[in-house]
Amino acid sequence: MFTRLDDHFWAHPKVLNCSDGALALWTRALSWVGFQLTDGFVPHQCLRLLRGRKRDADRLVAAGLWERGECDGQLGYWFHDFTDWNNAATREEVEKRRKRGHDRVIKHREKTTDWPEPQPENTSNPGRHGDKLVDHSPTSHVSEADMLPVLAEETTTSPTTSATSLPAYSAPPGPDLETMTAPAAAPIPATAPAAQPKPAMALPRPDTLPATRGQSPADWSTMDDPRCRKHAGLPRGKVPPCWACGQVRSWFTQQALVVKQEQRNKITTCEYCDERGLAETRDESGKHLLIRCIHDGPPPILPAPEKPQHRPPPPEIRERIAKLGQSKPTKHQPLVLAYPV
Repeated sequence: MFTRLDDHFWAHPKVLNCSDGALALWTRALSWVGFQLTDGFVPHQCLRLLRGRKRDADRLVAAGLWERGECDGQLGYWFHDFTDWNNAATREEVEKRRKRGHDRVIKHREKTTDWPEPQPENTSNPGRHGDKLVDHSPTSHVSEADMLPVLAEETTTSPTTSATSLPAYSAPPGPDLETMTAPAAAPIPATAPAAQPKPAMALPRPDTLPATRGQSPADWSTMDDPRCRKHAGLPRGKVPPCWACGQVRSWFTQQALVVKQEQRNKITTCEYCDERGLAETRDESGKHLLIRCIHDGPPPILPAPEKPQHRPPPPEIRERIAKLGQSKPTKHQPLVLAYPV
């Protein structure tokens, strides 16, 4: 939804009597009422939301751009002749357009969608469902193996009724262990033994840090660019989303917090420094200084700074300085006063 603003707005006499802050409030409020569909009403408590002040609203009222009033028990301001210029932004007109658009979409879908009509169900005969017969007699369960098609008819004899018995299985002779130099493979049994369940492996906990396994992420990564060991050699822009890299980042964050807390504890227990960790000391000349405390005793006395020795400039620099002090030759003659002083 949008609201209309005349291109001669800047030259209107009412606008010329308002300040820049009042005009900015009026413009933002015009956009706000079009978005909220308030029909041109601006509540008083929304002035802060629109970055306006009470005196800006008073100037708009004095200029005739706003009118004081109320809506649904709320005090506020009405835009002057809002419906005359922005009737399309009122709630009633917007809802009408939305309703027409919704009906148009529904009609278009009904025309372009060809759905078959459902067949009526015949409920007069309990044994029939629609136009298909339904057999309600009890039937035995038929497995999928019995429903498979038979490729060819073969004459088979049941092993229980066969006249000839199957020959007995004889295992192949085993290898001679005395003549072999390398161990032979074990013979394959006729039937595979039942698979033994593998013992469940203990997975590491997600919050377990790599440092607990004898390694530290600081060996292959840094805090500015945390990586797991698998992605340590990749460029920064080619690292894929990785859970292990996130754990390394968490590890570095935790280490930084631990170091920071240790530093805070040392500052709290130290009697020579303040809450910033700075200790007051002096140098050999008696000048007071502030240094970073090391929290292992009183701050040391610093040596006095050496006085800077004067070093003369090189000869070429001295020549340039001497030339700067000389007056430059000029073609003009000095002025001669007509009257002696």
